[in-house]
Amino acid sequence: SIEPEILNAATGARFVQLWVYGQLPPDTMFLLDVFDRRHRPQKPTLVVVLDLTWCDAERGRSLHTELPRWLYEGSDLDYLRKLPSPLAVIGALRRVLIFAGLAAPAGRADGFVPNFWTPGNRVVFRREMEGIQRPTDDPIMGEPYPYMEDLAGHLAKLDPDSRVVLVLAPAYIDALPVPGSAAEAKVDGCKDRVREIARL
Repeated sequence: SIEPEILNAATGARFVQLWVYGQLPPDTMFLLDVFDRRHRPQKPTLVVVLDLTWCDAERGRSLHTELPRWLYEGSDLDYLRKLPSPLAVIGALRRVLIFAGLAAPAGRADGFVPNFWTPGNRVVFRREMEGIQRPTDDPIMGEPYPYMEDLAGHLAKLDPDSRVVLVLAPAYIDALPVPGSAAEAKVDGCKDRVREIARL
């Protein structure tokens, strides 16, 4: 993820983080649409960070996570119907305390989580990264890159005055394909599609 404060200081603009842990391309596009509807008059610059899941050959990958879309869409009645859950009740109580000045927000207003890479996580992540074998092929990845086609459609619906920056997130070297392999050709094809979308 990208820290908004660094971008704010470098550009003089204001950035927020829409990324959610375990988020897949359909969730990113959903949040883009919601943000655009609510902030369109501000003509924002949208930075869309893409990883290799955007290069999948088919839709439908699952990380066993689910974005609670009901938080962002539907009527107030739909929202109230979903509230009676322990997590939602705790969240609602915390919001009341924040509004009353009796508690601080759980996270930063720009959505960035600075302590996600905690010392405990670092050990686990490093162990997993050291065990990665560079792929020579990837059956999950490849044309027609349907998530890229979906992204092009979503970006076409944005306010024409909004600016969009597409960023391919850097990957750990051992997660990158072996040079000259079929997997590398698929990644290169995906990057070419990103460049085509950026020129639209």
